[in-house]
Amino acid sequence: MPSPQTLGLRMHYSPKSMIVSESNELDVKVVDIPEAVNPEDLIKARHAILASLPLPTGVPSDSLRPITIPSPFTLHEFLSNASGSLRNSLSNYRVFQQLTTAWCPDREEHGYLLTPLYKCSTNPRVITAHRWSMADVIGKMNKPTECFYNKDGKWYYAGVYRALRLQDLTAKEWEQLSDETAQTLVKETLAGRKNISPQNLYEVTQLYSAGALKIACVGLQCIGFNNTLYRTILEQAAKCMQSGKWRIPFGTGTGSPWVNPLGAEAGYGSLSGPGSDTSVAGADTPTDKDVESAQVAIS
Repeated sequence: MPSPQTLGLRMHYSPKSMIVSESNELDVKVVDIPEAVNPEDLIKARHAILASLPLPTGVPSDSLRPITIPSPFTLHEFLSNASGSLRNSLSNYRVFQQLTTAWCPDREEHGYLLTPLYKCSTNPRVITAHRWSMADVIGKMNKPTECFYNKDGKWYYAGVYRALRLQDLTAKEWEQLSDETAQTLVKETLAGRKNISPQNLYEVTQLYSAGALKIACVGLQCIGFNNTLYRTILEQAAKCMQSGKWRIPFGTGTGSPWVNPLGAEAGYGSLSGPGSDTSVAGADTPTDKDVESAQVAIS
């Protein structure tokens, strides 16, 4: 978990409350967290944490307008035409998917996403050798990151976000996920493995149900809104729709207060190339024997 200094705010937990303070320690707020005895209470607890986070200034009060991109073009292909300082600010961005992202009902600017805490990958030298490793679920979102989200097939600019770890999903919560969401997370768990069979998908699903594998909940704190980027992207999308040309560079000379370092990680897009999964081994990483033992227990 990133340090409180990295997140820009400090959190102190107790069984039933959490103290949230800004980095300058001037604004302090005590948040009562309901005892998590069922999935509904766990969700309320996460929402209580998110609702306690401050809101940034400059966020439009009206509904965000969608970025209209016709098929077969993708958001990444459209953004790859950005140039100048706009391209620099989009050198590393994050896209939130509807199936694995939830928004706080009290403060819709904040939310959380679900992502596998452990992933299975294949040894590039030995295609029959697989290993489990702990994923870096925060990645570059410990720093201000431009973010977009997909809802009902439409793309939106969300704002500038920073991530924080929340309590992991429980086995009971896993059972209440929709089939589509669960299948998406299972496939993401095995994205680095070759020769995936239906049996592999079934086994991983059962491992999640038994609690042998975990899903991380990553809090999404909105810390800013780049109005320059928002307007420029919408204007360019409208021009492309009128002309039918989607390969035109745009953004030269535009400014952005948030400039992120080059690079890409799992779940990220990069104008310098597609994102790639990055996992790190950890002391809590399940070994092959752990997974095999869990499989035996399930059967």
